[in-house]
Amino acid sequence: MTMQHQARVEALLTQIRDAVVEPPRPSKAQATEQVIIQRVRVVTVGSAVQGPDIPVPAGFSIVIRQRRHAGAPTGYVAFSRNAVSNTTSRVEMADNDSVSVLINNFKEAWFDATIANTDFEMIAVR
Repeated sequence: MTMQHQARVEALLTQIRDAVVEPPRPSKAQATEQVIIQRVRVVTVGSAVQGPDIPVPAGFSIVIRQRRHAGAPTGYVAFSRNAVSNTTSRVEMADNDSVSVLINNFKEAWFDATIANTDFEMIAVR
């Protein structure tokens, strides 16, 4: 095996290793700088709830997830108070469903559900 061939094989093996090995998880101290999680609760069916006024830092990706519940409610997510009650302009979610969104502030999202006390999580990850 030539030196050039050996170097190429080692580089490919390194790429394979890096692709299948889970990256290191942040420590608890780093986690606060890497992730923002905020829970939103729909207390009353038919009363839209706005996300909290939390700016999303540049470079963060946003995921909205409906938490698991007894009774399997349908949750709704939209980007205005009126849209969350309109069947053509909202996202419908079931337990543990998630959706990725591009927003600059958590308050841009609005929530409603078919069962009272339905919880959602807004997760921003670097």
